[in-house]
Amino acid sequence: MCDLIGQADRLVRVSVANVRGHDPTQLVAEHVALIEAMQRRDGRAAARIIKAHISQTEKRVLPALKRNAVIV
Repeated sequence: MCDLIGQADRLVRVSVANVRGHDPTQLVAEHVALIEAMQRRDGRAAARIIKAHISQTEKRVLPALKRNAVIV
């Protein structure tokens, strides 16, 4: 389990490091929107937000992983 947490932490670091302009404001806004949707118990909105968030994360992380070796 600790290894999984460590891997997730590394992926978050890669994701944040590859945000345009190194300004995580948009990432924070996505998380806030997701939390607010969940608090409203708006499953459809939460699903839409998390799908978009995962898609954007994938677009940042996968190219970064291809460019740079990730040392475990």
